[in-house]
Amino acid sequence: RGKCKHCGSKIGAAYPIVELMTGILFVLTYYSFYEFENPFFQVLLGLIFVSSLIIIMIADIKYMLIPNKILLVFTLLVLFLKLFIGINNKELTSFMDIGYEVIIMAIDAIIMFVIMFIIKKLGKIVFKKEALGGGDVKMMAYIAMLLGYKISIVIIFFASFIALPVFIYNALKKSETMLPFGPFLAIATLILYLAKIDFDTLLSLIK
Repeated sequence: RGKCKHCGSKIGAAYPIVELMTGILFVLTYYSFYEFENPFFQVLLGLIFVSSLIIIMIADIKYMLIPNKILLVFTLLVLFLKLFIGINNKELTSFMDIGYEVIIMAIDAIIMFVIMFIIKKLGKIVFKKEALGGGDVKMMAYIAMLLGYKISIVIIFFASFIALPVFIYNALKKSETMLPFGPFLAIATLILYLAKIDFDTLLSLIK
């Protein structure tokens, strides 16, 4: 009846909504990646990545915070699985190949971190207050590690487009409530990731 069986506390509507959303996203993840070579590990990587975005989204909405521990744990999991899939698919056949892949992923993460850090500083100068949280900066570095910095830049613009109506509504209400940007970054990432849209795909659409 919408209450805890043991203590009688009311269970908020957010809980079943999150559970339903998670289930739907897990099904979409399976259908997005089951056709890959060795689909089990590819789907597993997708489920872990999607789970991380859901956790980040909820944490940022509820606490206005993206915990460093969450980002660290999922970064290590994603890195390990990404390398394991490459080795298993014979794409990475030597320690040199593995090292090169790690360096590429690190460079993508660093580039995105720098870009987001610059946006954060510029936002503070323009708006005279914090316009972007440190968690958003680290979140995008984590996303870029897996997806690359190019599509991550697209994610920033896409997330801004999704967030625009909400921010306009908030401004019209003259609300002083800070709106987290992390959930919009997560939504944009989920759409592009599950639709398997990469930077090359976007370029081909433009051409």
